Amino acid sequence: MRCLVLAMAILTIFVNTFALCDESSEGWREEFARICARSAEPEALDEAELTRLIDESEHLREKIANSTEPDSRVYLFRLNKCRAFFVFMKEVKKKN
Repeated sequence: MRCLVLAMAILTIFVNTFALCDESSEGWREEFARICARSAEPEALDEAELTRLIDESEHLREKIANSTEPDSRVYLFRLNKCRAFFVFMKEVKKKN
């Protein structure tokens, strides 16, 4: 009986831990998709929006860097490219 209770407790802890990890990865993945999707419409973005996207990219970069997901380095690389594009577009808009 004790072994059964112990096994159930361990299983519960494992399932809850896995669910938390999955939720956190989904959270930053959705945020990544939302931010980088805006790079497809650079003409529609004004300087304030570009600044906001750059700031959001910085915050997301920290989340992804702290992630234990195996493909987080790929997402981090792609996010850095999106951020660099936003910075470039902001500079172009400042000159015009």
